[in-house]
Amino acid sequence: MLRRTVRANLELPLILRGISDARAKAEAMAADLDLTPLLDAPARALSGGETHKLAVARALITQPRALFLDEPTANLDAPTQRLLEGIFARAAEAGTRLVLATHSPAQARRLADDILWVADGMVTGPTSTAAFFADPPAAAQSYLELLA
Repeated sequence: MLRRTVRANLELPLILRGISDARAKAEAMAADLDLTPLLDAPARALSGGETHKLAVARALITQPRALFLDEPTANLDAPTQRLLEGIFARAAEAGTRLVLATHSPAQARRLADDILWVADGMVTGPTSTAAFFADPPAAAQSYLELLA
C-alpha cells in the first residue's frame, strides 16, 4: 500500500488517468467493499483483510480490460470471500476479463466461464465450467475426489 490514506490509494490510479470525478469513484468503490469508514485511515494501518479489499478495489477502480488474480480470497473469512466474489462477478459482467488461479473447485464453479487445468506442467483445456465438472479430465479427477 502507498503511504497515503485509503481514499488517496483509490484516487491515485484515477487521477493518473485524468479522470475528473476521482473522489466520487473512490467513495463508490469504497462503499462496494465496505471500506467507507476507513477512507481517511492510513492504508498501511489496515488489517490484512482490509488491505486485501483495498488492493482489489485499487485494481478494479479503473475498470481494466483484464485482471489476473492468484488465489484472490485465500486466508480471508467467509463473509469477505463472498463479498470479493460478488465484486469479481460484477466486474466480469461489466466487461473485465478475469483470469483466476484457484485451488477451490467451489470458487471455480461460482466464478469461471472456462477452466484450464494445470498439473505437473501439463495444461488441459480450456473447457467450459459445466463440461469440466460433469466429466473432469483424468488429470483433475483425483484432486477433485480428495476435496469431495
